[in-house]
Amino acid sequence: MQETVQLIFFISVVLLGNLKPAVGAQYTVTTYTSDITDAGTDDYVYFSFTGSRGETSEYEADNWGNDRERGHEDTYTFIDSADIGKFQCVFIRKTGSDGWHIEKVMLQIDSRENYNIPNHIGWLDNDGTWSPDAAFCIPNSVDGGWSHYGDWSECSSDCEGRTQTRTRTCTNPAPANGGADCEGSSTETQNCNTNPCPVDGGWSDYGDWSECSADCGGGTQTRTRTCTNPAPVNGGADCEGESTETQDCNTNPCPVNGGWSDYGDWSECAAQCGGGTQTRTRACTNPAPANGGADCEGSSTETQDCTGAGNIYTDRQQI
Repeated sequence: MQETVQLIFFISVVLLGNLKPAVGAQYTVTTYTSDITDAGTDDYVYFSFTGSRGETSEYEADNWGNDRERGHEDTYTFIDSADIGKFQCVFIRKTGSDGWHIEKVMLQIDSRENYNIPNHIGWLDNDGTWSPDAAFCIPNSVDGGWSHYGDWSECSSDCEGRTQTRTRTCTNPAPANGGADCEGSSTETQNCNTNPCPVDGGWSDYGDWSECSADCGGGTQTRTRTCTNPAPVNGGADCEGESTETQDCNTNPCPVNGGWSDYGDWSECAAQCGGGTQTRTRACTNPAPANGGADCEGSSTETQDCTGAGNIYTDRQQI
């Protein structure tokens, strides 16, 4: 018999679904014998399976002789009618004195989804017992639980009712060993900053110019606009600048109608005796007509009768 060698036993058991075999389940076991010296065995090997509600019978492997040689992969199939509930462990027993170094054991129940058992460390004594544990068991499943939510994100806008989010993780605890994932969403959303956005005011177009304040000589006219395009709301800023615009108009000079000056002095009487005439004049200069203004109306000369002696006025005639 070969000297007993301590084995590092890596067990990966592959299960399907929730590991709850139905009545009459089929168990398929595959053993992977390591490639080290004297790893194989010709001894009899037995398998049994336990679950949450019981265990199966012990089954003798149907591979004999030089099967289970070093570096070999061997598969065994067993059908058991017991309802063992949710699968827990597979037991392997060997008789005889040969050592058997197994690298990996895989188990499939019926045709459900695979599931891995963590590494198992142990070695097989010559007396047919496993050390430290003859059973290769899956750990209890752990269903996932949500962590607390984190802080809310910044609101996506300062106004007008945008959204913000916060998240949580399925880590309290994290699902393990086939446990269920957390139910529900990892993200929560809420409305934020629902107040209306401020709208700054904008000027409308200017209206028409008003009538000029003068027909000539330089007047003014105005036009206005309103802060309604748009009007400021929700605390928005008023329009900047003036609502009224002014410009000069009718800057052409006004026409000036002519006006008479005062009359001048009378002229000398045209006769030294008897009846004569004398005149006096005025000018259209008070003011003089300008810029198309009208001339003075009437005569610029006034005439009256006179006498040569003593200048006695007997009649005045204006022509």
